[in-house]
Parts: sequence; C-alpha cells; structure tokens
Amino acid sequence: MSEAREFDKEFLVARPAALLRHSVTESIRQAIAAGRFRPGERMPERDLCEMTGVSRTLVREALRQLESEGLIEVVAHKGPVVARITAAQ
Repeated sequence: MSEAREFDKEFLVARPAALLRHSVTESIRQAIAAGRFRPGERMPERDLCEMTGVSRTLVREALRQLESEGLIEVVAHKGPVVARITAAQ
C-alpha cells in the first residue's frame, strides 16, 4: 500500500491551480491599480488572457473573485467593467 502512495506522489502538480488563480487575480488587480484599466472601462476576457498568459477559465475565476471584492462589476451584454469607487466606499 505504501508503494501506491509513493507512486501517486510522482504525479503531483508543481503549480497548483489555486496558486495560479491567485496570481492571475493579483495581476489583474495590479493592472487596475496601475491605471491599465480605468473606472467604467470594459475588460475583455481575451485581452486579460493575453495580458496574463492563462486560459479564459482562470481569468473568469479571477474576475469572480474581483467582483466579490467590489473591484469590478459584470454588466449584462457588456462583460466585466472596472467599478467606479465613490468617496463613501
């Protein structure tokens, strides 16, 4: 049985998807903070994929996280848009 466990370790992924998703989220967050995307501006998924070098799935997961934080809004028929932050926020 212990041989099977050692065999399984041989196939462990060096870069877990969770860490990669976190890196993509941080990259997009930094792009917004640096002014690459301005408040109210669309953020096409294709552009984000090219910017980060990852799949649309990872970009979409990152966008969901940023939406939950209030940094972006997903507008119907328009896609992700940088949120406008008010003084109250």
